Amino acid sequence: MRLDNIIFKFGIAPTIASARQLISHGHILINNERVNIPGYQCKVKDQISVSKKPNLRQLITKFFSESESRIIPSHLSFNESSLDGKINSIVSRES
Repeated sequence: MRLDNIIFKFGIAPTIASARQLISHGHILINNERVNIPGYQCKVKDQISVSKKPNLRQLITKFFSESESRIIPSHLSFNESSLDGKINSIVSRES
């Protein structure tokens, strides 16, 4: 589970390319540690959050208010008010 794809699935970024940019610029934290590698392989129970920079948080909150609601997959959980999420389980490829 790549970090850039998870950020996109959370709805923090409108595209995977913009998710990669957020990560590369150091705006994403995993388990309260800054990660700047878009291809970082996330693990189950990783806490993913947005840095505490007020301008960034305001920008993301504005994006949420202007965009359509996204359906977050069942293996992820995300809290829009605190801008943090968690990986609950590994993705099941069976359907």
